[in-house]
Amino acid sequence: MEPISYKVGELVWAKMKGFAPWPGRVSYPPKDLKKPGSKKQPLCIYFFGTNNYAWIEEVNIKPYGEFKEQLIKSSKSGAFKEAVESIEDYIKNGKSDIDDTDATFNKLRESTNEKKEKIPKVKKQFLEKFGRRYPLSKFSIWALLKKLETKGTLLDDHAGDCLKMSEEMIQNVKD
Repeated sequence: MEPISYKVGELVWAKMKGFAPWPGRVSYPPKDLKKPGSKKQPLCIYFFGTNNYAWIEEVNIKPYGEFKEQLIKSSKSGAFKEAVESIEDYIKNGKSDIDDTDATFNKLRESTNEKKEKIPKVKKQFLEKFGRRYPLSKFSIWALLKKLETKGTLLDDHAGDCLKMSEEMIQNVKD
């Protein structure tokens, strides 16, 4: 199969070794992302949901719309669903057929990052209070934090409740 020449701004599914195809966007690389020393010309891909960038070879990239129905079934993880939701929000609210610059995209990316900045602080608080006390994996702690966050509460509001949770209940959450 002959590779397609993708343009900056195109929405794609990008596959990295060891990972399921992930929704992304062909992008200009950030200043701190060094180009790999490869004879092949990889493309810079911004990954929705994780907000990461990576160099991906064209053979590992597929058009988003064309493969959406097929690849959306490839993973059922919460992070994957969040990434798909993020790209769909981008399509609905931020994409313009005329706009070939990264200005709209960067604005949306920054607003997404602002929303997510609250999570690490809460995660840090949780780890300080409970991480060493209970044998939870980081993923389990993250899942508990997401539950608290979706209820619109801060960890401090439920610190007493968390302390009262039996170790048996916490073990049920463990991976």
